[in-house]
Amino acid sequence: MRVLRLRESIDKLLVKPDDILLDVMRRINETGLGLALVVDQSRRLIGVVTDGDIRRAILKGVDLKVPVSEVMNREPIVAKSDREHDLFKLLNDAKLKRRLPLYGYFKVPLLDEDGRVRDLLLIPSEEAKPLSTAILTANEEKQYHLQYLPSKILVIGGAGYIGSTLVRKLLNLGHYVVVLDNLLYGDIGIHECLSNERFTLIRGDVNNVEAVLEAAENVDAIVHLAAIVGDAAATLNPKRTLLVNQLSISNVIEVCKLLRIPRLIFASTCSVYGYSQGLVTEDSEIKPLSLYARTKAEAERMILARTDEYFAPCILRLATVYGYSPRMRFDLVVNKLIAQALVEGEIVIHGGGQWRPFIHVEDVADAIIQCLKAPLKQVKDQIFNVGSDDQNYRLLDLGKMICSLIPGTRLSIKEEVVDHRSYRVSFKKIRETLGFRAKRNLKDAVVEIKAAFEKGLVKDYKDPIYSNHESLHEQILAA
Repeated sequence: MRVLRLRESIDKLLVKPDDILLDVMRRINETGLGLALVVDQSRRLIGVVTDGDIRRAILKGVDLKVPVSEVMNREPIVAKSDREHDLFKLLNDAKLKRRLPLYGYFKVPLLDEDGRVRDLLLIPSEEAKPLSTAILTANEEKQYHLQYLPSKILVIGGAGYIGSTLVRKLLNLGHYVVVLDNLLYGDIGIHECLSNERFTLIRGDVNNVEAVLEAAENVDAIVHLAAIVGDAAATLNPKRTLLVNQLSISNVIEVCKLLRIPRLIFASTCSVYGYSQGLVTEDSEIKPLSLYARTKAEAERMILARTDEYFAPCILRLATVYGYSPRMRFDLVVNKLIAQALVEGEIVIHGGGQWRPFIHVEDVADAIIQCLKAPLKQVKDQIFNVGSDDQNYRLLDLGKMICSLIPGTRLSIKEEVVDHRSYRVSFKKIRETLGFRAKRNLKDAVVEIKAAFEKGLVKDYKDPIYSNHESLHEQILAA
C-alpha cells in the first residue's frame, strides 16, 4: 500500500481550538490539503476540520469569527500505526464512519501513544478504494465485505422515467440514494422505495439552490436527470424549459464545487446531432433543431466550461429510450408503437426514412452506473454517446420490426414528416473506453410491456399520466 507522509510540514496543519474559522480557512487554503488538525498545547489531537465542514457551517449561518472548536469533527478517524496490515484494517473499519474519497487522498492523522500528532498519512484513493483483500485472513475478508459502506448518490429527477429505474438498481447494489424531484409527474416511480432505509426523497426543484444544497450534503456523486424532456413538452412553456434544462445547471455546478463533489453525470441527448446523413460520433458537429435539444447542448457547454482538478463531469448523450419503467411513458416512439400494436392492432409511422438510435431504459441505467464506477480519469470531461450500434433504425424499419414481433399488426404509413431529425450514431467510444454494451432489445420491450398490460399495470396507455406533454398541458390548463 502506497502511503505519503508530510513529516516536517505537519506543523502547518496544526491549529488551536479557539482559532476563528476565518483564520483556519486561510490556513487550509495555504496548505492546499483541505483540512486542519485541531490540537491542544501538547499537540494532542482534539479534532479535525475540513474546508467542507467550514463551508457547510457558513451556509447554515455560522459566523466566521466563531472558534473552530464549534464546527470541528471531534471523532475523526486516526491511525496509531503506519504498518500496512494495520492501515488496511483501519480503512476497512473507517468505512463504517465515513466514506472514502472518490479521488485524491484519504487523509489520516498518525498519533503516538499519548494522542499527540506525529504525522499525516496520505493514502491515494486508488489504494484505499477498492481495497485489495490480499493481506487479510479469510475471516477478516468476510468482515470487510459485511462492513463495507457503499457510497451515497444524489439523483436529481430520480422519480422520472429513467430515474425510477436507476434508483432501484443503485439501491439493489447497496448504495444510499437521495432523490431530489419536484414530482411534476407524481411519485409513482419511486413510491415503493420510500420504505427503504437507504433511500431519501427531498421534494424540491433543481432551480432552488437551497434544495440542491440540502440534497447534496455528504453525497459522493450526482446524477442529473431533471429536465423538461421531449420536443413537444419543451415547447409548451419555453421559459420554464430554459430555466429547468439550462439555467438550473449553474446551481448544480456551484454545489458540486462548493461541496467538493467530483462526479457529475449529466443526461444529455443524441438529439443534439439534429440532422446528419453520415454516422456521427462525439466529435461530430452538433446541429440541434428543437428547443429541447438546444437547451441540452448549451447545458453541456456550461458544464464542461467549469471543469477543474476538483470537478470531473461526464456528459451522456442518450439514444431514444424505450422499455418498461416504474414511471412509464407512452409518448416515446417505441413504447407508443408497441402500445398501439397491442391495443389497436395498428401502428402509424410518419415519413419513415428518418434514422434514430435506440436504447432500453435498463441499459441507460447500467451505463450511468458504469460511469459512476469508472476511474475518474476515464470519464472526466468526457462525452459519451449511449446506445447500441445495432439499434440504429429507420423509423419505417422500426415499425416493421414491431409488426413482426406482434403478429397481426397492421402498418400504416403517412407521408407527412412531423419530425425532421435524422441521425445515425456511433457508440464505439463508450464500448471501448468503459466496456459498455447494451443487453436489451426491442423484443424485450414488447414482452415486458405486453406483460404490464396483461397484469393490469396499464389501464389506458393514452392517459395523460403516461405523457410528459399531456401531463404538462393539463397542468397549464388547470393553473
